[in-house]
Amino acid sequence: MREPETQLLCGREFDAHELAEIVDIVRMFRRLSRAELAVTVCENLGCVAPNGRLKLESCLQALEKLEAQGRIRLAAKDTTRIHRRKESSPAFTPATGSPPVVAGKLRPPSCPWRLNLP
Repeated sequence: MREPETQLLCGREFDAHELAEIVDIVRMFRRLSRAELAVTVCENLGCVAPNGRLKLESCLQALEKLEAQGRIRLAAKDTTRIHRRKESSPAFTPATGSPPVVAGKLRPPSCPWRLNLP
């Protein structure tokens, strides 16, 4: 079976030369993590968003799709470093004290402009 001239991956059309370049990058840098490979592919193929940032997520998804197709083999996912955001408020210590209590009455807002409609 003949390989396609171009392939659509994650909203981008890759030609045969670019696909071969991705395969070469993965082969040359097989010790890099998936994220590092995505950066390398983005830089080499010019996958840049209009804001100037690399399209890392799209490149990573494209690499994973190529792996699922059997065209490349990526390093195993690193499950030892799971990034989780801590959603906690800052701890108050004796050095920082407790947060101040805001008390009082609010007056109704005032507006210096009046709108006169005919």
